[in-house]
Amino acid sequence: MLFSLPIFVFLFLGLRLVYGQSSETCLVDFDDVTVDSDPDVNQGYDLSKSIIVPCLSDAFQINFQVDDSSDIQFAISGTDSPFSNQSVVGSIGVESGIWSLFAEQSFPPAQQLSLLLAAPVYTSVSIKVDSTGAYIYRNGIAVLSLPIEDFDYEAFVQSNIFTLFFAADIPGTVISSISINCNNESGQCELPETTQTTEEPETTETSASSESSMCFSTSNIPPTSFSSIDKIKNYDINSPILLPCSTDAFGISFNVISDSDLFLAFSGSKGVYGADGSIEAQIGLLSGRYSIKRGIYSKKKRSILTKRYIPALIEVSYENGLFVIKRDGIVIIKYSAINPQVSQFYIAPRTGIAYVYSGVVTCQCIVPGTLTPPQTDCTIAYPLPDAQYTSLNVDKVYSSSNIFSIDCSGTNFEFSAAAASSSDFFILLQSSADSGFSLAESRFGIISSINDIQPELITLTSSEVISQVGPLTENVPIKLVFTNYILSIYLNNNLVKQIELDGFSPNTINFSSLNGTTNLSNRIFTCLSQNSSC
Repeated sequence: MLFSLPIFVFLFLGLRLVYGQSSETCLVDFDDVTVDSDPDVNQGYDLSKSIIVPCLSDAFQINFQVDDSSDIQFAISGTDSPFSNQSVVGSIGVESGIWSLFAEQSFPPAQQLSLLLAAPVYTSVSIKVDSTGAYIYRNGIAVLSLPIEDFDYEAFVQSNIFTLFFAADIPGTVISSISINCNNESGQCELPETTQTTEEPETTETSASSESSMCFSTSNIPPTSFSSIDKIKNYDINSPILLPCSTDAFGISFNVISDSDLFLAFSGSKGVYGADGSIEAQIGLLSGRYSIKRGIYSKKKRSILTKRYIPALIEVSYENGLFVIKRDGIVIIKYSAINPQVSQFYIAPRTGIAYVYSGVVTCQCIVPGTLTPPQTDCTIAYPLPDAQYTSLNVDKVYSSSNIFSIDCSGTNFEFSAAAASSSDFFILLQSSADSGFSLAESRFGIISSINDIQPELITLTSSEVISQVGPLTENVPIKLVFTNYILSIYLNNNLVKQIELDGFSPNTINFSSLNGTTNLSNRIFTCLSQNSSC
């Protein structure tokens, strides 16, 4: 099986510990955990499968992988019980979409969010704890944080011995690819020099075993915009996406929004147009055509024009000589290819722009040193496909197909576009946190010249709806900026409204016209202040 990994174990109640530690990564790997307890007993925690955190300091990062069949609950406790008031607990909502992070009952309520867009079949999760608080990462992207001000951090770290517990909504749920990174906040490895075993002496591992203990199973594909505006099916031949797998088998999943068909090209190290050839797949997001073959398709000039973008979840797997490609969970392509010599792939829309996000490459084992480095730029801009929004009645229409997930590190971002509209235009920001503001709606007075921001839905009377409808305008620049909890909107490059939304952490953005049509072009979403030095 593609996702079965040979990794080592250290479980709390009497199981053998063998360190698979790298001086570079300071990682300890653990066997998969199958949560077998009754959800009605001990709140579902399988107490027989707890894991001792082996780090000497109180800074560490726990990593694991889960599929989408069941939500997972976890507790990191400073005692041998998940119900202690020295615990940090949370929920990994891979099935329900609801993720949470909070301290045990006696502390303030949870941070929580809803990840509304489709998730990959397998999700990589990291839980980081240090002197600033606790954090949850989904596929390498920070989604929740718990600052030390929100819980009794001193009580939590008092024992300096931490135990990890898992629970699941469905008994038999498997948590795989478990590892703990013991680098402290200064980057120094905080593992004991020697390790005692509980049942039998530690055996000397061979170099092959050491390599397997360093084995990662997933690598994130950073959010990327691919453009074929100036050239049909424009593969960026200088920037392939690596498949850093130590075996032929691999899996790929990503979300995409595109205004044309999508093409994937798989090649060896010589590139998409190299002598070794390529395998190219057409995913007919717009045309409905699905095909795959060796070689690159000719670039026919005929094109289907659209003013709307199409969202989709794409999954690709290759194992035992068979390519399988899915769109939104449905198999659309199967293709036999023996020893295709694939080590990288490329993405291109046929025309226009395709924005790819929440991407993951999955391997049996990833070659050390080939993981994607973390993003270090302060500002990351993502061009998006043009889009058309139509609401031919007196209600705004925030369609689920228009939802855009805010995948930034932190809460600072901006959105800009050129709007040609026959009505005012509305942008809705939403947060799924339990506390603070849950939404904010902005009105761009393109027709009425009335601009507004409210921490709730903006309501208009019938006469007000009529007054904000008119002939289709020429392109008007609009921009929404959210920085340091200040939400600002700009029309014609002028600041027209600004309010403070203290504690607001939006995770989705949506768009609507009202009793009219709005065409947005030159759409750009920009993540701001993406690392601590910005």
